[in-house]
Amino acid sequence: MIKKKIILFFLILTYHFVNAQSITVDIQNESYLKLVGSTNIASFNLIQKGDKIPNKRFVIPVSQNKGQIILGQNQLSLSILNFSSDNPIAYHDFVQLLKVKLYPQLFVQLQNLTLQPEGNKPATTLSGNASVAITITGVTKNYMIPFTSTRNGDIVTVEGTHKMNIRDFGLVPPTKMMGLVRTSEMVDIKFHFIFKVNNRELM
Repeated sequence: MIKKKIILFFLILTYHFVNAQSITVDIQNESYLKLVGSTNIASFNLIQKGDKIPNKRFVIPVSQNKGQIILGQNQLSLSILNFSSDNPIAYHDFVQLLKVKLYPQLFVQLQNLTLQPEGNKPATTLSGNASVAITITGVTKNYMIPFTSTRNGDIVTVEGTHKMNIRDFGLVPPTKMMGLVRTSEMVDIKFHFIFKVNNRELM
């Protein structure tokens, strides 16, 4: 039941424009971040769409060091209450679990990016791993998250899936009905971000 944000994967698009000192991007409304969890009875989805993100424009400094892409000033925050679900019980448990009154937002900080060999992939398609720091309920954990990205003109799409354990953040899976309904500690984070690049000189 985490987010998270996971979210700052849009910064991966800097691979497409690595010769620039900085890029300016806008998150498109068709983007989304989905959390897929389960109980011993059924699965459930929680989603935050791009139109729920208040600040959609980012100016991202870019540099290279020993084959890695380093990105500065790239922390993304997501409001917990901007997630939605077709399962109101799952949504209620999610908000309670993340202590929304104390921690109304979660944060994602991209540290560096490493590309996989391109092979026969087209030049407009990239994949690799992102080193990402995720902060939930005040606890920060680092993950290596695989991604793929494609470019079509000034539009870059970034996608990926990562499995996380909510216990990494000191969170305990909730139970209901005196333990008869148990929530799994594992959550799949699925992200699909679409970005428009505004640095026309890079096109």
